Amino acid sequence: MGGSTGDESELGDFVAARTAELHRTAYLLTADQDRAERLVEVAVAQLARHRTDIGQAGAEARRCMARLAATATTPTPATRTAAPTDDADTAIADLSPRQRAVLLLRCLDGHDTRSTARELGLAPSKVTDAEQSASHTVGFEPHDDRLRAALTDFSERATWPDPDVTLSRAEHVQPPRRHSRKRYIAAAAVIALTAAAPIGSQIAHDRWLNTPAGINASHGTHLRPYIEGYKLVGAQRVPAGAKRELELPSGDVITVACDNFSPTKESDAPVVRTAKSTGAWPCFKQSARFYYFATTEGNATIKAPPQQGHSIIVGIYRPVPWADYPVAQDNFHVVRRATLDTNAKMNFTKPPVRRGKTLVMTGRNGVFTGTVKKPAAARGTTLFLSGLLLPTTTGQYKVEVDGQAVTDCSYTAQDSTWCRFYDRDIRPVPLSPIFGTDTFDSARPGPVKVRVVVRDALGPWKLQLRYDRYDPEN
Repeated sequence: MGGSTGDESELGDFVAARTAELHRTAYLLTADQDRAERLVEVAVAQLARHRTDIGQAGAEARRCMARLAATATTPTPATRTAAPTDDADTAIADLSPRQRAVLLLRCLDGHDTRSTARELGLAPSKVTDAEQSASHTVGFEPHDDRLRAALTDFSERATWPDPDVTLSRAEHVQPPRRHSRKRYIAAAAVIALTAAAPIGSQIAHDRWLNTPAGINASHGTHLRPYIEGYKLVGAQRVPAGAKRELELPSGDVITVACDNFSPTKESDAPVVRTAKSTGAWPCFKQSARFYYFATTEGNATIKAPPQQGHSIIVGIYRPVPWADYPVAQDNFHVVRRATLDTNAKMNFTKPPVRRGKTLVMTGRNGVFTGTVKKPAAARGTTLFLSGLLLPTTTGQYKVEVDGQAVTDCSYTAQDSTWCRFYDRDIRPVPLSPIFGTDTFDSARPGPVKVRVVVRDALGPWKLQLRYDRYDPEN
């Protein structure tokens, strides 16, 4: 049986588990870090006062924050007459709290106009006006997937204090007076958006400084708190032309923020050297990626080029077990840029001499088995296994062919025989090839057992496997 948030332990567990989600929602509504923290504190205080059922606490907190933002007295910006800005973050920040609250419920939560009006305590006409003006400012229609992605990305900029600090501050939020509904809303909005919070204990503050939010706040950075199975545990800023030597525990990795660099030649890019990586221009080679990963094996050297005039932001990340990682639950961005023949085309320039039959498997969670057949033997050919795993959500995936794991997700933090998707970006996985030269006499066609193990997937996946025979000279 579920408890209520009137129980301090239940409320503490709820805030600890959902603090990231609460602060991202609050930041989307307020576009200001301090106001977002105040808004979360008011919502948590209201949950405690009303002894909200723990199963409904998340939805109730989200509803409370949205209503407070929508009824705040912050002026609504004048409607723009110029073309909307190309910078979605700037456009969203220019919206009023009411406009952002409407977009939250309409675009991210899927409410219609009437239910949005009911949730926010507004007239339907005001919801429609706010939605239309917000859409014009941002430049996307409410049903456009790009708007949903922009709102989600904007909320990801949020940072947050230690949950204990939030709970401590929530205890000092004054309950509303028993006056008219308008007075209650106005008082709560003022508390949420402008009230100064009490200072937490020094112990709680020191502990917060070691969290991703505290690290970003103390270094003035915006590194992602979690990424691909790793947690932010430190940061370094390397001034232009300077060099830093890092000694780190085995297993830690570093990331280099590449967003400030658009080098036109290798000498203008950052230099990163580790025991396993001596790449001198990671941002030059991977300019499309915001972060460049480099394994450290205990040490790393980072040098910022003087030509660009920018300091380098280096994030230090540590592997996190699946159970302790804030695995994404929705708003997945599924990439489909690979095909079944992706690996084969990297190894062979001509089509196969003999093509096998493609095995297709689908499912969700559990253990799945099948067989894939080798094509008839041909003297001197190379037997090659093409494979492609197509997940649609986060989850843990392992593919075994003839008892050998072929899932190749070496970028993940733990055992590379498992392919783990932690974040919203879901990429296809071309499986590691299994191939070798077969002679006509020694190799016979036959079925090969396939085993797929999937855990924690929130949606379906698809696996394609096929054996082909290639001329090794092509």
